[in-house]
Amino acid sequence: MRANLILKTLVLAAGLTAAGTGLVYAATPTTLDKIVQNGTIVVGTDASIRPLSFVDPTTGDVEGFVPDLVRLYAQKLGVKAKVMDIRWAGLFPALDTGKIDLVAANVTTTIPRTAKMDFIDPWLFTGASFLVKKDSSIQTQADLNSGSVTFGETKGSVYVDIVQKDFPKAKVLQFDTLADYTQALLTGRIDAVVDDSLVINLSALKGHESQLRVLPGTFMPQTYSFAVRIGDNSLSHSLDVFFRMIKLDGEYAAIYKKWMGSDWQPQTVGY
Repeated sequence: MRANLILKTLVLAAGLTAAGTGLVYAATPTTLDKIVQNGTIVVGTDASIRPLSFVDPTTGDVEGFVPDLVRLYAQKLGVKAKVMDIRWAGLFPALDTGKIDLVAANVTTTIPRTAKMDFIDPWLFTGASFLVKKDSSIQTQADLNSGSVTFGETKGSVYVDIVQKDFPKAKVLQFDTLADYTQALLTGRIDAVVDDSLVINLSALKGHESQLRVLPGTFMPQTYSFAVRIGDNSLSHSLDVFFRMIKLDGEYAAIYKKWMGSDWQPQTVGY
């Protein structure tokens, strides 16, 4: 009797349930399961980079290219989207601690970052560019590797490490937001910024064309991805399927044109 009781207890603890002609293992609910059950996906984004993601001053809502993509995904999943504005340095800790389900932003995919988070397939291909003052003596990328040059980068950005590796003679100051480093560049506190080409041209440079300029050439090719916690395979797979679908049916192109002001051109990289 005791042996039977112990066996039944072990079977229940293992999550085994008789169903039909076989045994079905009751799986632990995934993040995607919880999102569907709760009816809400909680998303973190850095809403300081227009037009990718920004706070509408009239409504206080987070708007832009990325929030539109997130809300379309939530709509297709049959849930609501709660989009939270979180400064860049806080995005990945918020994901790791479960404060958010997803980082939806212009996250550069790197190998070291894969040790801390999982990435969906890239949703956009871009590169990196350098921004300097118009009257700066810096003319080429080679001029940046100097002890007299100070870079400004966003806290938590992949570019902090990149500058230290590729321009070891230069110094780096870290700022909370794009607006902070742009102001520092305008006032001469720093000499240069390296950031995503889209961010540089559509946000940091905008409105300051008479004072700032972009150095010629692209520094490095890169991709944007959304990030999930390591092991959230069902959520990352769901997002991969979502992006494939909207890129095929034209919905992605429509959102791209709305915020970028130009037609989306599909790209195949590395094949």
